[in-house]
Amino acid sequence: MRTPAVLLALILLGSAPAALARDMAATAPAEQLRVGEPLPRFDRLRPGTSRYLRYAVRDGRRTMIDIWSRTIAFEPDPATGERRLHITQIWEGVGQSERWLDSWFEDGSFRPLSHRTSLDNATTTNVAAVRFTPERVTGHAGVADNSLAALDVATPQGTYNFETDIELMSALPWRDGYATQLIFYHPGGGPPKPYDVRVTGSE
Repeated sequence: MRTPAVLLALILLGSAPAALARDMAATAPAEQLRVGEPLPRFDRLRPGTSRYLRYAVRDGRRTMIDIWSRTIAFEPDPATGERRLHITQIWEGVGQSERWLDSWFEDGSFRPLSHRTSLDNATTTNVAAVRFTPERVTGHAGVADNSLAALDVATPQGTYNFETDIELMSALPWRDGYATQLIFYHPGGGPPKPYDVRVTGSE
C-alpha cells in the first residue's frame, strides 16, 4: 500500500515574497483555527517519545546541533486532577548544554495552560515559566528565579504554544486543499502572530 506524502507550506503572514503573496491571494483565505475548540484528530496523539537529530550543513558537511527527545503523555493535572495533555522535551546540545521543556494543555483542544523551560550549560541555569489563559500569557509567579516573572502579553484571540508545533500539526485534518490559520506565541518572544498552513500537494 502506498503511503501518501503531504507537502506543507508554513508561511508567516506579512513576510512572504511578493510572488508568493500573489499566489496566496489567489486562493481562498484560510479559516482561523480557534484556540480552545476541539481538534478533529486529537485522538491521533499517542503517548510515547519521538527523537529528532538537528544538524546544520556547512561547507558540504553536516554538523550536529542537538538531539530532541519529545514525549507525549496524558496525565492528571497536579492541581485539579483533570486529565491533561503533557508534553516534555529534552534538547541535548553540543558542549554539555541541555534544555528541558515542560508543557501542559487542555485535553481535546491543545489549548496551552502552562510552559516551563530550563536551560543548563556548564556555568549557568536559566528558568523561564509562564501561564496561559484565553486572554493573556503571564509569568508564573510560583516558580523561583523565573526570568519571565514580569511577563504580561495580551492574547485577545488566544494562542497556541510555538514550542509544541510539531505535536499540534499531527492533530490537524490534513487533506488535499486543506488550509487553516494558526496563532502561535513563543514564550518570552515577540507578540503572537498568525501563520497560514496549507496543503500544497500530495503524491
